[in-house]
Amino acid sequence: DFPMRPSPSSAALPLLLLAAAGLVALGLGHRGAAPELGLALSPAAAAACARTRTRPALTTMAARPSLTMQRLVRQRPPAPVPEMSRRSALLRMSSEVETMEEGVKGADESAEGFQVGDQILSFFSEDERWYNAEVRDVLEPGKRYVVYYTEYGNEEERDASQVKPDDGTGETWEYIEPQIGEVYDGEVVNVRPFGIFVNFGAERDGMVHISQIAPWRIEDPEDVVEVGQLVRVRLLDIRDDGKLQLTMKGLNPDIQPPENYGGGRMPEEGSVYEGKVVSIRPFGAFINFGFARDGLVHVSQMADYHVADPEQVVAVGDRVKVLVQSVEPSGRIALTFKGEGLGVVEEAM
Repeated sequence: DFPMRPSPSSAALPLLLLAAAGLVALGLGHRGAAPELGLALSPAAAAACARTRTRPALTTMAARPSLTMQRLVRQRPPAPVPEMSRRSALLRMSSEVETMEEGVKGADESAEGFQVGDQILSFFSEDERWYNAEVRDVLEPGKRYVVYYTEYGNEEERDASQVKPDDGTGETWEYIEPQIGEVYDGEVVNVRPFGIFVNFGAERDGMVHISQIAPWRIEDPEDVVEVGQLVRVRLLDIRDDGKLQLTMKGLNPDIQPPENYGGGRMPEEGSVYEGKVVSIRPFGAFINFGFARDGLVHVSQMADYHVADPEQVVAVGDRVKVLVQSVEPSGRIALTFKGEGLGVVEEAM
């Protein structure tokens, strides 16, 4: 059997410790103690150090690592990253990128503001309240919109400071209970060839027929009023289907009559007057002859024979003589061309 050979590191360790202790003691004046370092030497070790008269170096193993140890530390390669750690790092990086992209996307959407169809709350300046509304158009992304008040039934332009997300705190409209004969202030919300629609605070808009806009004849309501204009109306009737019939006659002094308007005078029945053809319809022609309203010559009153088309007899601008057949309480004036000397007296150029 061969004896086990000790490893170099285990055999040299006692000698290294003994040499270090002796050198330290020698460097401190050959005394048997090293109080600065907190070390104690045996008498034999102190004597051995005194005989050699060598000063121990202060760079002992206890103070710093050897050159060999320093070289090993410098040359040691970094520990490899486990494959699972690399995969986790990539996944974490990908997640961070996605989070950043979502943040940018969210910021873009926030910058763009509301979209068409969004349910929001909109500020109503007349009573300084927030009401339920819907975005109908985006005039300038994030800055200006056209909103539709879902309960009130009209559209308004609003800027970003007058709209906000619907948080369930929208106010409810308070409608008035319309009374026949009462006068109300309202706003024109729609203009049609046959009349105008006015919002005056009732649950539904009322209609002013073209014949009820003014005492004089009106060819086109857009010549007199426009959407958004404030007007004063009187409720004439509430129909069985709930429709509200209004009039504006005598309630809006800012609406001026035409120059040839004859005031509130009405013609006398059976009298003959001279006037001008101002409009032609399939059922007859309207004649302006200086009174509050134009008179109508029905197609059946244009000649002693059958007339299929009024334009076969008259044209707009013709000078005519007419006989007043009747003046109805509603203000309608019926005229006729039938009779001696009646009809066209001067054709339009």
